[in-house]
Amino acid sequence: MAIEDLRFTPRLLSKPAPRGLTAETTLQHFVIVTYWVATQLAGVSNLEAGLVLLTHPMRGYFFRRDGVLGSYTIWHDRTTPTVGEIREARYPLLQRLELVPEGERGSIHSVLLQPSIDFTIYLPPSKVNSERAG
Repeated sequence: MAIEDLRFTPRLLSKPAPRGLTAETTLQHFVIVTYWVATQLAGVSNLEAGLVLLTHPMRGYFFRRDGVLGSYTIWHDRTTPTVGEIREARYPLLQRLELVPEGERGSIHSVLLQPSIDFTIYLPPSKVNSERAG
């Protein structure tokens, strides 16, 4: 599927039924800042496809304390962000990891501002099976 074909489908916008524990939370005043990465994405030709791509990854990945790759699932309703502009930004963790140089603004892809959104986090996180991941 091409990036331009991404859409807010009823399936994407339908909240899944919990299969275990869930945590409900509301994020207030957050910003989504997207950087270009080594394998740059092709330009997105329409706003809806761009918003699906940047605001609706419903699965997250992380390294657990034991070094194993873990995964979790979240759900949130469709975002209604406004476009922002970076005047000054600091990312201490990303800078320490040398992922973003201090003062770097040239590689920012987009800045989206969202005043508030409710999130559901499905628990517990799961261990990613390395045989399926590869």
